[in-house]
Amino acid sequence: RLSFLIAKRLQFQHYLGIDLNDKLSALVFDAYLKSLDPERSIFTQQDINQFISFRLYIDDAYRRGQLEPAFAIYNVYQKRMAQRIVYILNRILFDYKKIDFTKDEDLETDREDAKWAKDYVVLQNLWRKQLKNTILSMKLNDKDDKEIKKTLTKRYKNTLTRLKQSKSEDGFRLYINALAETYDPHTQYFSPRVSENF
Repeated sequence: RLSFLIAKRLQFQHYLGIDLNDKLSALVFDAYLKSLDPERSIFTQQDINQFISFRLYIDDAYRRGQLEPAFAIYNVYQKRMAQRIVYILNRILFDYKKIDFTKDEDLETDREDAKWAKDYVVLQNLWRKQLKNTILSMKLNDKDDKEIKKTLTKRYKNTLTRLKQSKSEDGFRLYINALAETYDPHTQYFSPRVSENF
């Protein structure tokens, strides 16, 4: 109901008067993916291919108050984030000494316009390189291996805890904000929890 009401209010009462149509739907779809995975290091191209049917459907979903696009995408995001964190924690805790800094590798650090990883295997390789880059940066800042392992283990365990604490309203907030910010970058929806924190 809230999704329907917000979409209706934006469409008919926002000063820009933007129609809720397929063009806007595509913009919202892209904005929602970007809000979840701005560095293109969580989703695979296979995931994106699964989501593509929502690209021109989101406007219809808002009009009907349906949240299927929001949670179909958000649930995969949650799964991939958990996989990433567990993968990295396992590398830190069990394979730290196997990380090879003599191997000549490249890592694209600005991934905003990068292609999505073809599949999960390619994604894991990206995560491995990102972890290696983080460790290397810490080493260059005179951190020893013990300190690096402790710091990164704590960081990723905290991230996993926060991920477990996320609620459906978090996915809903990102989804609605993808719509609101398409109308105007200063227009946002505050969920009850975010509003209370604010």
